[in-house]
Amino acid sequence: MPLLDAAWIAMCSRGDEQENAVKVAIEAMEKIEEEIKGKKYFGGENIGYLDIALGWISYWIPVWEEVGSMQIIDPLKFPGTTAWMTNFLIAERHFLQLLRAGSMMMGSDEVKVVSFWVTPYGRRVEWALKVKGVEYHYIEEDLLNKTGLLLELNPVHKKVPVLVHAHNTIAESLIILEYIDETWKHFPLLPQHPYQRAHARFLADFGDQKLLDAAWVATCSSGDKQENAVKVAREAMEKIEEEIKGKKFFGGENIGYLDIALGWISYWLPIWEEVGSMQIIDPLKCSATTAWMTNFLSHPVIKDSLPPRDKTLGYFNRRRCYELDRQA
Repeated sequence: MPLLDAAWIAMCSRGDEQENAVKVAIEAMEKIEEEIKGKKYFGGENIGYLDIALGWISYWIPVWEEVGSMQIIDPLKFPGTTAWMTNFLIAERHFLQLLRAGSMMMGSDEVKVVSFWVTPYGRRVEWALKVKGVEYHYIEEDLLNKTGLLLELNPVHKKVPVLVHAHNTIAESLIILEYIDETWKHFPLLPQHPYQRAHARFLADFGDQKLLDAAWVATCSSGDKQENAVKVAREAMEKIEEEIKGKKFFGGENIGYLDIALGWISYWLPIWEEVGSMQIIDPLKCSATTAWMTNFLSHPVIKDSLPPRDKTLGYFNRRRCYELDRQA
């Protein structure tokens, strides 16, 4: 009886039937142990045919042993096999990460976005691609347990979003927006005039460095620290208000680079205000910004590309609790 069959019967039986099946499986394992002794893999230093054929042993047998309350692989009796199992599982994870990364790079015209569902930085990239009508494949990244893929694509900052296109990887959302605009020239996002382009870049960076950072600190703090952060955020909002007065969008009648860069204000900031029990945007003081927020969220591309509000609110409530506990 083959090893796999015996191990399966042992897992799905009890009493004498299980005992006999375990005995057969252990005898088969003795043969495996003889073959792997003194080797990293059955073929030597690299995974080969036999490693792949027997790879199930490394993962499934321990699970089956637990399910059947039995022991087939005794680490003391089978040290060669036990070491091989560890080597195989480590190599398998690495191989899958490389395969995943490799598949991303295939096809020079294929566009992929690696991001995290709730980050406004990633949404910027998606909005820009959607406005341009560029199809892309979205890959969700778990920021609490970063994969080898993210570390390979963005080894410097190890952050999302990352855009993959034409065998190139581009990081940092504002830089990605410029790459998108320069690569797909239809429906231009940045203004054509050099000064206006420079001014838009300045305001986008200002929004991140002054407003977003202060708003996030205010969301995740209390007392004097929150009060000071709210003050900084409100002062930054005054600058935004000056820029948007008398306009539907920052670029005029159509969504452009600066709308996308500052678009997080329209959706994330009100949620952060609720989470932090604070007010940064006063509709009376920021009437033009408030009107722009409505226009932006009503745009067909934007309104269909927002994370669920309840889920987003819950996520940031948990983040606030975590940050407050950490500061205590």
